[in-house]
Amino acid sequence: LGMGDTTVSIRRRRSDARDELDRMLSGGQIEPVYQPIVRLDGQAVVAYEALARGPRGSLLEMPGALFGAAARHGRLTELDWACRAAAISGAFGAEYLPPAALFVNVEPVAAGQTVPTQYEDLMARAQDGLRVVFEFTERALTDFPGDVLYAVRLLRKLGAVIALDDVGVDPRSLALLPFLEPE
Repeated sequence: LGMGDTTVSIRRRRSDARDELDRMLSGGQIEPVYQPIVRLDGQAVVAYEALARGPRGSLLEMPGALFGAAARHGRLTELDWACRAAAISGAFGAEYLPPAALFVNVEPVAAGQTVPTQYEDLMARAQDGLRVVFEFTERALTDFPGDVLYAVRLLRKLGAVIALDDVGVDPRSLALLPFLEPE
């Protein structure tokens, strides 16, 4: 392939990914999968972490491709809410929740945003019927510290529990621990 062919191919893949992202977000096609969190002493399952996947076999099936496409196309906040909603909605139908807690990832860039109208009822139901732990991903945590601190304050007022994911992978995030005080 020549340089021009490579550029066209990259543009085509990005366009295909944007189209796939549009279909996923408009059609509610985020697939939640649940990973058990176990106590090391005794191996008892104490919680589940919800993970997001795109439709099987699609360009955006894996989280890196999915969130990368959303970031490139300015739709990360929209995707974050769709993933939260898919995780919580799926948890209501799962036989293992509650009493186990449900860890739901939150992107820092979307952290301080108000609940979109289409998810208000679901989030209210989750507050009453699930033990949801909001887990802030370390990706870009230090890029949006004000948003994260604001969101943590709001979530705590609603009785939420806060956790941090992959603490220490980016050493700068350690500076936020005293301010976030994750449970």
